Amino acid sequence: MTWRDSNWGGDSSAVSDDLENITRLYSNEAAFAAVKSDGTVVAWGNDSFGGDSSGVSAELININEIFSTQIAFAALKDDKTVVT
Repeated sequence: MTWRDSNWGGDSSAVSDDLENITRLYSNEAAFAAVKSDGTVVAWGNDSFGGDSSGVSAELININEIFSTQIAFAALKDDKTVVT
């Protein structure tokens, strides 16, 4: 569950059904990225800050860790490759 301003990641209603079995949660200035126990990623928040991961969703599997900057995310996969 998230709350407050949707422009800053406060509205996760569009992905609420996917926010189960979360093992790690990451944030930046206006978005969130959650790694699920199956190694997939759910992101939400301001699209300009990484809240829309639809362009790379097929690659967001077997994720080990996520790194963030003020306005972006990078996902490190189990095979040591990176998705940005």
